[in-house]
Parts: sequence; C-alpha cells; structure tokens
Amino acid sequence: TSIIVNLIRIIFFIILILVLLDYIGISITPILTSLGIAGLAISLALQSTLSNLFAGLQIIANKQIKVGDYIQLKDGFEGYVEDIKWHSTVIRELSNNIIIIPNSVLTNTIVKNFNIPSLDLNVIIKIGVSYDSDLEFVEKITIDIAKKVIKDLGEEIENFQPFIRYNNFNDFSIDFNLVVKIKQYTNKFIVIHELIKNIHKEYKKHNIVIPYPIRTVILENKQS
Repeated sequence: TSIIVNLIRIIFFIILILVLLDYIGISITPILTSLGIAGLAISLALQSTLSNLFAGLQIIANKQIKVGDYIQLKDGFEGYVEDIKWHSTVIRELSNNIIIIPNSVLTNTIVKNFNIPSLDLNVIIKIGVSYDSDLEFVEKITIDIAKKVIKDLGEEIENFQPFIRYNNFNDFSIDFNLVVKIKQYTNKFIVIHELIKNIHKEYKKHNIVIPYPIRTVILENKQS
C-alpha cells in the first residue's frame, strides 16, 4: 500500500542525507538535535495528521482490512478498499464513486468485512406461501429452483446445498427462509435477481400461491 511505500522513501532519504553529510565531514549531532526539537514542534502542530498516519499503520498491521476487501461501515458506506494512504483510506463504491475516509475515523467505527474469514457467504431470501400449500412440495420445488440458479450462475460451493427453514405462521402466509451460499458478497445481487424470477415462474406453474393481504369491505345499506 502507498502508506508503506511513502514511509520507506522518507526514511531512506533522511538516512541517505545524514550519511552523506557525515561522509563529507559535517557533524550530524547538531542536526539530529535540531531535528528532535523540530520534530516535537511539528508533532504538536500536526496531531491530526499523525493520528491518521499511525491509524493507517495500525490498519495495515492488524490485517483486518486490506486492499481489495469489500467492507461496509456503520454509517452505511460500502465498497472495495482501493488504497490505504498515509492520511486516509480510499473506498470505491459499486456505483464507481470514491469515498475517502480518514484513517483515524476508520479505526474508530464499526466495520463489516465481507472478505473475512472467507469470501463465500450465505444469502437469505424470505418467502411466504399460502396456508393451502403442500409444504413438503414447496420445500422440494424451492430447493430445486435454487440449485439450478446457483449452478447456472457458477456459484456452486463444495459440500453445501441450498435449504429452507419454515419459521412463522403469518396472518396471510406460512413464512420461511431460503438459504443459499455464494462465492462473494457482490454476486448476491444477480443471484437474488435470478432466484426471484425463477421462483415466481415455477410457483405459478405449480399453482403455489404467494399470498398478499386482502381486505374485505362490507357496506351496510341503511335506509332512512
């Protein structure tokens, strides 16, 4: 990352200059003393900058956020980590916009990293079916649809099969979650898109009803 490269360059040039001065016979002791005093003054004047610098080093050392990771911040911002600079971290959103976050802010907020502990993750889709449905058949047809979509999109994960779990008797439906596993977070959009299309199509074909609230209005005819 650029923060490490820049620090190495700065340290290298400082050491090179001091070595050259010592080589030509110029005492570097007064220079080092002056640098110490100047460094103290600069550190007081640049507290915010130094805070971001050390926060950036902390981010790199912890290895919990790396260039290329897809992260989501507490305030809703999310995207790929493009670079970790000496002052800030650069994040590219899926919309291709750039977010620049001071390193000290990044180390003091809640961050969800979709690349750790591994790239693959579960996607959960909530579905409800009519009380008249054959739940065994609904389970079978839904899992078959999910398997086909995952296979067609090349998202198959070894030793994992899609499954559903019924979880609620709702007012108008029996609800369940369909759980599939995909290879990385950003693939979820096309996976959900295809699952919804195919589930809707197959449910209609097999007369599986996805209910919606119905309101019955009774009008009373009053004669004066």
